[in-house]
Amino acid sequence: MLGGTDDRCRNPDTEQLLERAKAGEKAAVNELMTRHRKRLRHMVAVRMDSRLARRVDPSDVVQETLAEAAVKLPDYLLNRPIPFYPLASSIGLESADRPLPVSRQGRPAVAGPRSERGIGALGCVGH
Repeated sequence: MLGGTDDRCRNPDTEQLLERAKAGEKAAVNELMTRHRKRLRHMVAVRMDSRLARRVDPSDVVQETLAEAAVKLPDYLLNRPIPFYPLASSIGLESADRPLPVSRQGRPAVAGPRSERGIGALGCVGH
């Protein structure tokens, strides 16, 4: 069941991390994000839009995904409608399925690495 009433998909260790993150513990937030990085990277690599895959490493998409999850984490922690991984994976799927924007010359517009935003976002959660 999708929602807060079915705990079969919830990992007790992840639940503890979420409680610690809710209490404002930055180390718990970082551990939570690190715990799901490898699984998210595999999912993104498999699902990534082929045009995007030629230009962007799946690790960059995962970094962006985790940064966005970190930004959404405070609101998520208020209600926790679903386990954490499905939240993170849905953000990753949106990024992996998103085609590259097209430049004025009709070629894919590719910015530099997006990981700088991700690193900063992880450090700001819990304020």
